[in-house]
Amino acid sequence: MIIDTHCHLNDKRYYEDLPIVLQRSQSKDVKITIIPGADPRELPLAVELCEKHDELYFGVGVHPYDCENFDIKLLE
Repeated sequence: MIIDTHCHLNDKRYYEDLPIVLQRSQSKDVKITIIPGADPRELPLAVELCEKHDELYFGVGVHPYDCENFDIKLLE
């Protein structure tokens, strides 16, 4: 079993074909994918995706490039 520990599936480029991307990953034995915490404004979408897809998880965090959007209440 393979776990992809860093894949930004909450990026707009995947909106239309996420089911296909997930199916392709599964066919290559990638059973779990982790969406890393980066831009706090994108966290709600990561949460939504993970609630819909059992094979997706997310990391809670903020990339240093996005620290101006940091809000501890959002992360909690």
